[in-house]
Amino acid sequence: MSADPALSITLPLFLLLILAAALGVVAGGCAVWFGQRHWRRAARRHEADARAAQGELAGLRASTVPAQPNQHRLPAPTGVGLYGPVGRDKQRATL
Repeated sequence: MSADPALSITLPLFLLLILAAALGVVAGGCAVWFGQRHWRRAARRHEADARAAQGELAGLRASTVPAQPNQHRLPAPTGVGLYGPVGRDKQRATL
């Protein structure tokens, strides 16, 4: 302790404890953040690879020609369904 009163600080104990806890939280957060830099770097690399693969897939899909010709579908029968008129059930209630 210094005998010079100009170099001393007087503060309540609860304030000292709160400041020490806040400093511990900040120091712990920094330690965790620096410790996880490997995982963040890997995530960025994998995201870039995924974006490149998506772009390549989109290019391949755009350049391919459909392997099968368009098959003509038979027109749906008008007015008659499995249970009578289209859009109604067995009791002729509208669906």
